[in-house]
Amino acid sequence: MGMSTSIVRTNAKYMVEIPTKEPEGGLKLGTKLVGQAGTQYQIDQILQHRTEPVLSCVYLAIAEHEKKYVAKNIFHTEFEYQLNLQTPLAGCPNLRVVMDTVPDHLLFVYNYCKDELLNLAGNENLSPAERKRILRDALAGLAALHDQGILHGDIKPNNIFVDYDVLEV
Repeated sequence: MGMSTSIVRTNAKYMVEIPTKEPEGGLKLGTKLVGQAGTQYQIDQILQHRTEPVLSCVYLAIAEHEKKYVAKNIFHTEFEYQLNLQTPLAGCPNLRVVMDTVPDHLLFVYNYCKDELLNLAGNENLSPAERKRILRDALAGLAALHDQGILHGDIKPNNIFVDYDVLEV
C-alpha cells in the first residue's frame, strides 16, 4: 500500500513528510507509532472512528511509563496549517496544544485529559468554586485563541477538556 508524500517545511526546526492523501481505514488496536519527537506510542483504544466523508479518528495512545495521550487524525490539506497555528499557543496553560506529530499517519498527539465539560455539567461532586474555575479557565483559553487572531469553529461542551490532575482551585 504505497502512499504519495510531499516534503513541506512546517516551522524553522522541522522538515515534515506529509502524505498527499488521507490514509485509508484508520489504525488497529495495538498499532505502534513513533512520533517526530521520538516518543513511541501504542494505540490502546479507538475513541472515535468516522470514514465518511473522510477518515476522522481519535485514539487513546499509551507511551512510556503508561502515560496516556490522545492521537487525532488531521486532514492532509490542513496538517501544516494546523501545526503552524499551535506554535504561538504553546505557552498557554488553558489550551491543549499538540505535543507531538506522526506525519505518516496524519496524527496530532495531545496530552490526555480525563474529562470534558459536557460530563462535568452533571457532576454533583464539583463545588461552585470548582465550576467557576473550570469555566474561567475555558474562557481564558478562548481569549488566548482570539488574542492570536484564531477563531475556534467548533466550540461545544464536549470540545472543552478538563484534567483533574492539574486542576487547582
